[in-house]
Amino acid sequence: MSDSAKTKVNIVVADDYENRFPEVVEAAQQAGLDVEEQLPTIGLITGTIDESKRSMLERVQGVAAVEAPRTYQLPPPESDIQ
Repeated sequence: MSDSAKTKVNIVVADDYENRFPEVVEAAQQAGLDVEEQLPTIGLITGTIDESKRSMLERVQGVAAVEAPRTYQLPPPESDIQ
């Protein structure tokens, strides 16, 4: 097992691979991705991967981009609106 930390990632599947989404998921898993969610309707796969394997994931056929997930923090409901 690698000492590298696991990183959360979003994988954008290339438009021309949308009909082969399961193949891209399988290839991403073989590259080291632990799949958390598959969203074929929007062409997105989420999961975690060892940072040391990220470059392998970026080279998978059908992967358009590997991005860090975006997070949003909303103020609590009782806070004043600014």
